[in-house]
Amino acid sequence: MRATTMTVMGIAASAVVHTTSGAELAVPSKQYPTIQAAIDGAVNGDVVVIAAGLYREKLLIQGKTISLLGTDASTTIIDGAQVAEGSPVLHYINSTQGGPCVIAGVTIQNGSTNGVILDGVWNLVMRDCVIRHCTSTYGAALIPGGGNARFERVTFRSNTAVNGGAVNTANGFAGSFDSCAFIDNIASNTGGALIDFYSSSTLTNCTFRGNSGAFVVFSYLGSSTTVGSGAFCANSGAALGACCGGVILDVGSNTESVNCPTACVGDLVVDGLIDALDMAVLLNFWNTDGSQYPGVDLNNDGVVDAGDIAVLLNAWGQCAQ
Repeated sequence: MRATTMTVMGIAASAVVHTTSGAELAVPSKQYPTIQAAIDGAVNGDVVVIAAGLYREKLLIQGKTISLLGTDASTTIIDGAQVAEGSPVLHYINSTQGGPCVIAGVTIQNGSTNGVILDGVWNLVMRDCVIRHCTSTYGAALIPGGGNARFERVTFRSNTAVNGGAVNTANGFAGSFDSCAFIDNIASNTGGALIDFYSSSTLTNCTFRGNSGAFVVFSYLGSSTTVGSGAFCANSGAALGACCGGVILDVGSNTESVNCPTACVGDLVVDGLIDALDMAVLLNFWNTDGSQYPGVDLNNDGVVDAGDIAVLLNAWGQCAQ
């Protein structure tokens, strides 16, 4: 049932807050058993509210401005394995310029042809999300083409491409990445974390760890890429590079080191804290071998159980630096 509301929705675990005057479409529900069914039923301004769970879907949003809100990225997982062959897990095409639209509190994973592609999407905000284990030729996790977007506290992890291991912008895109994490992404050519192509990106307070490629962040063909207060460690290539009319603006306070600080045991969402978010991840994979979420089997005994809770509780609080 569609009901117009005026609410401020707090998604507790990830502190996602979004104000809307549209309808809230709940997934799963009798009317909307899948995320795509809710997307198809939504109109401009609506919000698709996604309960915790594993959703094996590929999603298409076209010609409308709507938002997708998960419970949190540790428990609301959209998995493209076997269902997104030849297309991204999420393809968002031609939103209106009114916006903004929000995507928050979800993990997008296992896209064999990109995790997310944005085509002419305007005023998008993506926050508190994870995009991981995706592959493609360009921008395995994310290709934003045209339009504009802001990414806040998004983790790009273990994605693999030829160029732009995690992100490959294109076609005049203008975007910002604030407090994002680029971890263990691979580009066989260049841009282990990100490559700008005829675009402009600003990256502030981001972490770049364990990425592979000729450069971690690369500006190419008329792009302007600004990097400030970034932490670069254990990457295989130089931090910043540009070519062929691309410009890198190093605005200072960036750090680069060969070794990273010792990993914080139990920080499953990589936010510097051991807290309820990490506990939620652990409980979501209870009594499994943990292979769907590498690192969740904290004591490496082959099963996620009470032993792992004990490790988590022992490490509870701020990560030691």
